[in-house]
Amino acid sequence: MSKKTLFLITGAVVLVVFLGIARAIQVHIEESAAELHRAEQMAKAQDAMKQLQQQLGAYSHMQQNMPKPANMPNLANMNLPGPSISTAFTGTIEYKYERTQNTCLNNVCNFLEETRELTGTFDLQTDSRGGGVAGGNGKAMVNTMRFGKYTNEKCAKTGRQTLEGEMEVSTSAGGMGSMGWLKLDAGSNNLSAKSNDTPLCSSEVVHKEWNTAGYNVRCNFTDVDLAKGGTFTTPADLDEGYGTCKIVLTQSK
Repeated sequence: MSKKTLFLITGAVVLVVFLGIARAIQVHIEESAAELHRAEQMAKAQDAMKQLQQQLGAYSHMQQNMPKPANMPNLANMNLPGPSISTAFTGTIEYKYERTQNTCLNNVCNFLEETRELTGTFDLQTDSRGGGVAGGNGKAMVNTMRFGKYTNEKCAKTGRQTLEGEMEVSTSAGGMGSMGWLKLDAGSNNLSAKSNDTPLCSSEVVHKEWNTAGYNVRCNFTDVDLAKGGTFTTPADLDEGYGTCKIVLTQSK
C-alpha cells in the first residue's frame, strides 16, 4: 500500500469521526433547547394556576360578605328619582313692521308707506329641564296698513288698504335649557279687508270691503331659555329686515 493511499484512508476516517462528533453536538443542543422550552411552558402554567386560585378565593370572599335576602334593602322605601316636573309658560307675541319708500325719476314719483302690528298670547309646556317641548297654541290680533301714491307732471293717484282681525297662533319648540329654540306661526284666511283708492287724475274715491283676506306671520327664535323663560327677539321671516318679532315667556302660577 502506497503512502498516498494510506493518507487518503486516514483522512476519510478523521472526516467520518468529525462528522459524528458534530452531529452529536447538534442533537445535544436541540435537546437542551426543547428542555428549556418545556420548563418555560411549565412556569407559565404554574403562574396561570396561581392567578385562577386567587380569583376563586376573591369570589368566595365576596359571596360570604353578600347580604342575606332578609337584610336586602326595601326598594319601596327608597327615595328614587321621580318623573320630571313640567313647567308651563304663558307667552306673549308682539310683531311690528314699518317700511317707507319714496322714489322719483323724470318727474314721476312713487311713494309707499306700510305698517303691520300683531299682538297675542299663547301657551307653552316644557319639563323642568327645559326639554320635551310639545308646543302650544293661542290667539292674536293683527292690523296692517298699506298706502301708496303715484304722481307725474299732470296728476296723481292713491291707494290705501287695511287688514284686521283675529289670527290663530301655533308654536313648536325644542332643545334644552337656555339653548332652546321656538318657532311661531300666526295666520288667518278670514281677515276683514278694506281699500280706498283714487284713480289717476280723478277725485273720486273707490271704496271696497271683503272678509276672506289671508295673512301670515312666521318667526324663528334661537337661544331661548325654555327652563326659566324671558324676553327674546328675532327678525321676522321673509320681511327683508323690516319686521321684528318679540316674545315674552312667563312661568304660569
